[in-house]
Amino acid sequence: NLGYYLNNTLYGYLPYKDLIINNDWYIGDYNDDFTNIYKDKVSAKIGLYNIADIKLNNDTKNYYLLNGGLAKGNGKERGENRMRSGKKTMLVAGFFILLVGLLCSACGGGAAESEKLEGSLQDMMASLYANADLVQDFKDNLDSYETIDLTDDLEVSILGTDQITYTEGVVSMPMMSSMAYQCVLLRVDEAEVESAKQALKDNADLDKWVCVSAETMLIESRGDVIFFIMSDKDTAAAMNSAFQKL
Repeated sequence: NLGYYLNNTLYGYLPYKDLIINNDWYIGDYNDDFTNIYKDKVSAKIGLYNIADIKLNNDTKNYYLLNGGLAKGNGKERGENRMRSGKKTMLVAGFFILLVGLLCSACGGGAAESEKLEGSLQDMMASLYANADLVQDFKDNLDSYETIDLTDDLEVSILGTDQITYTEGVVSMPMMSSMAYQCVLLRVDEAEVESAKQALKDNADLDKWVCVSAETMLIESRGDVIFFIMSDKDTAAAMNSAFQKL
C-alpha cells in the first residue's frame, strides 16, 4: 500500500534518509468531530496530511489524507480538485510534502538534535500564543491569562499527580475566570517522556473546574518537552499546531 511504498521504496532512494526520524502521527477516523483523529496513531518516517492539518490550513489543495470516515456526506471540503484517501492508510504518518523541512536535521546535525527545543518554556508558551490560529474572542481575553512556573504546591491541581519528575515546568491559565482552560509545558528527561505523558493522561480531570468542564485534552511531545492542554477542541488543536511548528 501507499504507506509501505513511502516508508520503504521511496525512503530507500532518499540520500538524506539517515536524517529522517520517526514521529507519531494521527490516523483516527474523522466522523463529524475532527478531534477523533487523535484516538489512534502510528509511528513512521514519511506520511501524509491528517484532517486537522487541512482544517487549520484550508487553502491547501490536491492532497490525500491519513484519516478515514469522510464518505458520510460531510466530506465536501473547499477546493474542487482535492483528492482523498477513502480509508485509513496503515504505517503512514506525517507530512510527505513537508518531509525534509519537518523531519530532517539542520546543517547535517543528527536527527535527535532536530527535535531538541531550545529556550525557556516561558518563551515557548509566549510563542504558542503569538503563532496559534486562535479565535478572536480568545485573543481578546489573553490579557487575563498568566504563565507561571509550576511549583510543588501546584502539581496535583495542574498535573493531577505529583509523581512526574521534570526539570522545568510552566502553566498558562486565566487568573480571574471560570473558563475551563490550562496549557502546560514540561521539560523532562527524554527517557521518561512517554511515561510522563501516560501519567498525565491517566490523571487528567476534564471536570476539575467549578461548574464548567474542558471539552478535550491533548498531550504531545517534541524532544524533552511535553505539551499538555485541556480546553475546548478548537483552541487545543490551534495550540498543538503551533507547538508542532516551534
